[in-house]
Amino acid sequence: MNTFKVYIPVALLAMVVLCETVAADPLPSIRAEVATIVESSAALKRQLPEDASMRARGRIVQRLNDAQVFYLNGQFSRAGIVLLDLIERRGIERHAAYSDILYYLGDSLFQLGNDETALAHLTRLKQVGSKDRREWAMGRILQICGRTNSLDGCRQNRTDAVSSIQAGSLSSLKYALAKALHIDGQYRQSRSVFKLLKPADPEWSKGLYFIGVSYIQDNQLDEARKSFMTVVEQLTQPSATSQEQQQLLNLSRLAVARIDYENDRLDDALDMYNQVERGSQAFDDAIHESIWVSIKRGEYRESIRQLELMMIRYSNVAAAHKSHLLKGRLLILLDEYKLAQQSFAELTEAFMPIKEELEQTLNAHPDLEAYFQQRIGKDLGALDVSQLVPKRALDASGTKLETNDALMLVSEVNTQRRDVESAKRTISKVKNALSSRMRLELFPQLKTGYEGALELLNRALLAESALNDWVGERVDDTKYQRLRTERRQLAALFKQVPKTAIDMQNRRQRVGEELRKLDEMANRLNAEMTALDAQLTAIKNFRRGTKNSGLSAADLDAELTRTEQLRAELRKLTWELEDEKSRIGSADYADRRDMEIREAFAAALRAESKQLNALKPRHVELRQSLIDASGVLETYLTAVAERVRTAVRKMLTQIEEEQRSLALYERELKERERETSLLGGAIAAATYRDVYQTIRRVVLDADVGLVNMAWRRKGQKTQSIKTMTESKNRDIGQIEEIFGEVVGE
Repeated sequence: MNTFKVYIPVALLAMVVLCETVAADPLPSIRAEVATIVESSAALKRQLPEDASMRARGRIVQRLNDAQVFYLNGQFSRAGIVLLDLIERRGIERHAAYSDILYYLGDSLFQLGNDETALAHLTRLKQVGSKDRREWAMGRILQICGRTNSLDGCRQNRTDAVSSIQAGSLSSLKYALAKALHIDGQYRQSRSVFKLLKPADPEWSKGLYFIGVSYIQDNQLDEARKSFMTVVEQLTQPSATSQEQQQLLNLSRLAVARIDYENDRLDDALDMYNQVERGSQAFDDAIHESIWVSIKRGEYRESIRQLELMMIRYSNVAAAHKSHLLKGRLLILLDEYKLAQQSFAELTEAFMPIKEELEQTLNAHPDLEAYFQQRIGKDLGALDVSQLVPKRALDASGTKLETNDALMLVSEVNTQRRDVESAKRTISKVKNALSSRMRLELFPQLKTGYEGALELLNRALLAESALNDWVGERVDDTKYQRLRTERRQLAALFKQVPKTAIDMQNRRQRVGEELRKLDEMANRLNAEMTALDAQLTAIKNFRRGTKNSGLSAADLDAELTRTEQLRAELRKLTWELEDEKSRIGSADYADRRDMEIREAFAAALRAESKQLNALKPRHVELRQSLIDASGVLETYLTAVAERVRTAVRKMLTQIEEEQRSLALYERELKERERETSLLGGAIAAATYRDVYQTIRRVVLDADVGLVNMAWRRKGQKTQSIKTMTESKNRDIGQIEEIFGEVVGE
């Protein structure tokens, strides 16, 4: 390869010299060029077996590197696909990267929630991995066992972890084991393991927090407060940097405040409540609970003032219904019945219309699941529960749709469908890229040698052409002149053919630039189509939720169908552009045309040289050197082409295996899609009923508040009447005594 670094850069200069009008004696230049071509050809021939051989070694490491890239980018599904392919290869357990494959595969499956398969590979990693890998695997298995009770091997793994845990163990194992013990209620044992964590360990603060929680479970509040305060002090100085640390800091402050509240240290509790940062998940709880400090002190008016300040943060009554309920109850304690009644009435006024709207649907459709299933159809990909449940009901109830397990299942099935379609398209693109006669871009070393050999072959043809021009200038033979004319005509065509690697690269760039412009146009069209889809979908959803909207269902469906057809056409165009991009380079249409011109030019040149050798045998040795060198180069090109074809055949075999596996998976996925196709109605109905129960409870709580107020007022009036009656009886008794004294009775 070093030979090319010396001679290839001078190729253009040599070609220019040889294509110029033949000088009086161009022989020295021709001889120098022939020597260069012969030497470079020999160098290529020597280095082919060494540098251009197709080696299988390193392929597994390359695939593992691909998987690691996916893993580090959070694309666990793609990483898992690559790693599952590697782990199933024969003899993989003897490969040096086997432990790494198990590690990344086990964690990718863990992140995806595929616990059964993850457990199998993590268990294997426990057996073959290094000490750190074994401990890491035990920690991951503990986490899997913590989120499911249906897996085998959990008890044995717990036993293994307990027996192997020590101060020098991996911090992740200490934390996972201690947390597992904590979840099982073994608080004393969990604390002993948590205490093995060191301040430098990333899990140390979390461990201290769990120690505090375990002390609370054992009713050791003072010890719990010490643990929580340690977390607060450590994360405050220096301040918490990550989001997880900030959350832990605020949860610890909240825990300290609650302990102080229970111990009647109300000033300390209020101070710690006030330190919980605005915007944290614990902030609302801190505000609500700080109000109870005032309530516990009997400072009801101060509590009401705090409630009113907090309610300013909410946009409407429905969003702050808990605060309105508490305010009404406090007003009852202050005997301010009119204001209490107003607070409860505001809640009823806000929630009663929502409750009645939900009840209309419930009463009209006793089989709510079937009703929603009919509206949704079988396309769960378009499932949007927020369009089936009134928005104000969702907002008022605070229901978080994304936490619904069934919705997450449907979302996962839809994601798998997209992944399958993406995989099918990827296979199509790869097969298209491999379908051309040669795909040198896949093999950089072979590509470099191939382009160098092709460049030398072009130079050999030009050198022979220049030699023939000089030797045959005055040959007076009809047949020769015809062959000479034919060769010169083809030389004019050959002049336009890229002759160097740089020429070919420039041509690829020009074609690629044109395709890029077309691709940009396709992207703009795709963006416009997406906007149009969004508008039509919004109109469709609006029409679903609005009676007598005046919109034509037929026209709307026709527009949706038309946009889908246009999108399919655009997708086809985009794919064709991608396919064309993959064909740019060696063996594309232009390259095949170049080769046809080159072969025709070479054939004409050989015929001319043969005739010239017969008529005027001068410098035959130079022609023979060029012919021999050309033979070496053509042999090299043929060998490279064959090696590429062999490698491509192997790739296609692997791709076909992957394609068969994908087909099996797709059949299984279709079965899962059929099973989940009936979930839409059940999901919507369950969400609808949950929202209704939440709204109903708020209305009921408001009614209960009004009833409590009425009973308190009644009790106060009854007590007042009782007091008046007792006073009256006392007065009457006194009068009767006086009257008896007067009359002497």
